[in-house]
Order: sequence, then C-alpha cells, then structure tokens
Amino acid sequence: MNVLDSIARQVRAYPQRPALILGANTLTYRQLWQNAARAASHLQAQGVAQGDCVAVAKMNPQAYLVIVMALARLGAVSTLVQPGWNAGKRAQVFLRNGVSAWVQGDDAGPAQAQQGVPGLRAITAQSLFAPLPQDAVVPKLAQGLEDRPWRIGLSSGTTGEGKSIPWTHGQVARLHRVSLDVYAAGPGERLLVFADLGIGLGMGHAMMQLAGGGAVILSDSIQPGAFFEAASQHRATQALTTTAIAFTLLEHASAVGAPRLPALRSLLLGGATVPPALRQGLQDKVCPNLQVTYGSTETGTLARSDHHSHLARPESAGRVMPWITAQAVDDSDRPLPPGEAGRLRFRSAAMASSYLGNPDATAQVFRDGWYYPGDVGALDDEGYLVLGGRNDDLINLQGVKVNPAQVEDAMASHPQVIEAAAVEVLQRNGRKALAAAVVARFAFETRELRAHVRERLGRLATPSLVLFVESLPKNEAGKLMRGELQARIEKAIGDSGPDDSAHAN
Repeated sequence: MNVLDSIARQVRAYPQRPALILGANTLTYRQLWQNAARAASHLQAQGVAQGDCVAVAKMNPQAYLVIVMALARLGAVSTLVQPGWNAGKRAQVFLRNGVSAWVQGDDAGPAQAQQGVPGLRAITAQSLFAPLPQDAVVPKLAQGLEDRPWRIGLSSGTTGEGKSIPWTHGQVARLHRVSLDVYAAGPGERLLVFADLGIGLGMGHAMMQLAGGGAVILSDSIQPGAFFEAASQHRATQALTTTAIAFTLLEHASAVGAPRLPALRSLLLGGATVPPALRQGLQDKVCPNLQVTYGSTETGTLARSDHHSHLARPESAGRVMPWITAQAVDDSDRPLPPGEAGRLRFRSAAMASSYLGNPDATAQVFRDGWYYPGDVGALDDEGYLVLGGRNDDLINLQGVKVNPAQVEDAMASHPQVIEAAAVEVLQRNGRKALAAAVVARFAFETRELRAHVRERLGRLATPSLVLFVESLPKNEAGKLMRGELQARIEKAIGDSGPDDSAHAN
C-alpha cells in the first residue's frame, strides 16, 4: 500500500475534476498526478530513492504539495524546513531526521545546503518541473509501505525542544478513511487551506480532501485579504486556518469589512485555544459555523467543537472524535469516573507511535499503545472533553497548585479582554508571583480585572501582576510560548513588587 492509493483512485475515476486551485492556476486530478510523476522521475534521476528522507523548503504551495506527493510515489520520506531556522537548527533537525537531500526554492544557492550536514544534496524546485527527456523513466507508485514512514512532522516545541514525529503510510491512510466519515470531501467540496502546508494541520487536511475527491484551494499569501479573496473567487465551501491567523482575519473583517461568503459552510481552526471574543467575532463576521479542534502533531484531531456542541457545552473542547479512545486517569494510570479530572491519554490505530531518535521522550509519552499529551482534563459519558491545562504548566503558589488555563479562562470572560495568558514569574526580591499578560480592546484598571478573577477563582488564583500588551508571543501554529512570555514579563516588571502601582496599563 501507499498513502497515495486513495488519490490514485480519484485520478482513475474523475481525472478532469479540479484537485488543486491556486489563483488562476487549477490542476485537475490527472494533471496533479502527472506533475507528481514527472517530479518523481526528476528526483529519482538526481539520486533520491525509496527510504531516503528529503526536506522540502517553503515555496509555492501548489508546487510544495506536488513535490511531497512525488516523494511518496517513490517511497521516499518528506520533512519540512522552516525559513526562520538558522544553520545550526537546520543541521540539528536534518541530522536527526536523516535528511539526505534538500529541495530548495529557486532563490537558494547550493552552498546553503552544506552547512553542518556533510554530503547533503541541494535540489532546486524548478528542476523538478522541467520537461522530461525522451529516455526518462517514470517510477511506478511504490507499494508495500504500510509500516514505512511517508513524512516526518515536528512538534511545536512550546513545552521544550521540538521533536521529530514519523507518520507511516498505513497510519495516515487509516486517518484519511476515518476522517472522511466526519469531514465533507468529494464532488462539489472546495476546502480553502489557509495554513502552512509544512505543519500537520495544513498538510493533513489537504491530503484528506484529495483522498476524498474534493478540491483544495491554496494561497501563496497569509495576508487576511488573501483569505477573503480566495474564498470568494473560488467559492470555498470549507476553510481551514490556525488560531494565530484567525486573529488577523477578524481584525481585517472588523476594520475594512469582509465580502459575503455564501458558499462557506464551515471555518475550522486548529493549533491553539480560541478565546471567547475571537470565537464570537469570527461567527459574526466570517462564518457562523465555527469548528475548533483539539489535537497534536502526534495524533491529528482528538476532539472537535462545532456550533452545536459549543452551544450545548461551551466550556468543553467538543466531542472526542469517533475513532479515538480517550481516558482521564490518575497517577497510577487507573481510569477515572466521568466528570473527574485527571491526566488525559488517547489511543487510535490512526496516530503516530514514536519520536525519531528520542527513546526517552517516546517512553514518556507513548506507553502501552496510549499517547499521553501532558494535558489535564475530564470526559463525560456523552463524549465531551473538558480541558484543564497541562501538568507541566501548573503553578505552585504558597503550596497551592494553580492551573493557568483556569486563570486565563476567567480573564477572557471579562468583556474588555481579547485574550490573556498567566505565568509564574520570579521577581527581583526572589519571590514568585502569578503574572498575567492581557490583550484588551481598551486599557482599563488592572484592579478591575483582578476583582473579576478573584470573584471566580479566589485570591490565590488572582494574578498579582498584570501587564497590558499588544500581542502574546506564539509560534507558527498559534500556540502560546510560555517561556518567552515569562521572560518578557520578568524584564518588564524589573524591581516592581506585586502592587497595583507596578502594573503596566
């Protein structure tokens, strides 16, 4: 088997159906398949073989997806490289993933590829789309790859150094099959993927849509105007983006207005928690049917909250996906009764099962077929999941464990707060304090916000230091970088103590 088998079936059955749309350029399923076959032939001619790991740089998203499919056709493994990585970071990831070649954009020179990784071959993206010579050999679709990796993803690294996560052809094919029972794909469906294809969210949904026979709309810009232009021009029926980008969509829609998108039935967000103000704004100005996912690079989507489940259980992350077995357990891994909070664990035949080159982290997170994300939460008997933050984010204040997620939810319920984050900081006097960074519609008295939190959570869970900021530090997936936020607050407060005079308004 090969992860591309389901797409091959769509090519045979519906060759003229649109597959990839980018601006004025539309590739049918036949053209997509032919382009991937041609790129695979060029890759093979340049020394790429089954089992090789090849990094693909960020580029035109249509070309990116074609190249990833070409590598899968060969039985080679694709992985990402982010443009912001320095040479040291790039070499570290390439060596860990066993990268032997790097497909670069046309603006990168071959010398770049050699930094820190001896023998690494540079391949230009342009060379993979050149006409084939007369004697070229077009490789057949590799088979027998059930347990072989097709792609190596990277965790976000918000709780430490990012980890390499191999996904096999079989795991992804199973995920496609079960996902197609939940997500709409097929004739007439047009999914706008307004997210980096290098991350699991964007690549996963694009490949799943192609497996089901729908069309994938892409954009070579993440400026908010490009979202509305692509959705309107190509009549997107569904759209996908990250929470971080969603903030810019709402700002754009609020500032300059947004075109009506009558074809758009749902907007799906992933990558990070969605504050109430963002959720309501998107529903009012972009799409009433907002779907928010909870998941990880290791598992894909674990739970999903749509319009109906949010109305029924607004405090929840939605219902656990049908193919996922979920439990909340105690410190001895004993399942807890419905409604009781504990460490969450998940199991599925359609998820990753290890970290590459990191046996210690694998043993900690993947145990006895279960995945332990480090999150705390509770499950009820209707399948709703209520999250309570992460075990390693809990803050010990005067012997009391404070859950920053609960503090953040309490702050976000204030009508002037757009989003907020709570962290533990070390003051100059050596004392620890609970601090908060707040993005607000308008600046207001910090004592008002503290009273709002105190009324809901009590004195010990009320931040003693509050700073208003323009934005919170996040990674490309939109997840909060708590360590960076902690450092920023500690720098900002200087010698200040936990009194109102120290708060930045």
